[in-house]
Amino acid sequence: MKAVLRRTACQLVYWAARGIMVLAVVHSLMLQNAQAEVADFGADRYRVGVATERFDDAWQAEAAWDFRAPRRLRARRLELATGLIVTPDDTQGFVSLGPVWRLPTNAERAYIEFGFAPTLLTGSRIGEHDMGGVVHFTSSAEVGVTLDPQRRAHLALRVKHISNGGLHSNNPGMDVVGLSFTYDLPFAYRF
Repeated sequence: MKAVLRRTACQLVYWAARGIMVLAVVHSLMLQNAQAEVADFGADRYRVGVATERFDDAWQAEAAWDFRAPRRLRARRLELATGLIVTPDDTQGFVSLGPVWRLPTNAERAYIEFGFAPTLLTGSRIGEHDMGGVVHFTSSAEVGVTLDPQRRAHLALRVKHISNGGLHSNNPGMDVVGLSFTYDLPFAYRF
């Protein structure tokens, strides 16, 4: 029964992510010439990244959507990410939402970013590791480069740590290292 519930939860996360992406693209196409904008949020770009967990044979795939951050956070953007963490024995879905800050650099095309986001997992176990609950926090660092003169394509090395921050007595944490590819669409949906 638990396996069926976990599989169903992973499928819900997967289809919710696909639905959000399809809706954002459809709305972007419909409004690319319109000036519909509200002060706090607006989808900026879409990102897909793949990572491998450093102390197991786990891997992760995620899609992320960027939104304008509230000014009081002084962040470059808010990032909504959803994806899967897969081991040979198990698959868990996750969703997170949090701010990302960019450090100024002297290099014209290079960038450094840091992020922090509350994260929900679809289950408390990843493979043989008990993660100590489903509520976690993700901190990340990314070093990247812009690949084209229009500044639409970006490639980055991303390191992140997922843990429950001591909310539970069991807190093994998970470190993930991977590549991130971003392509900024030439239009953006504003809501």
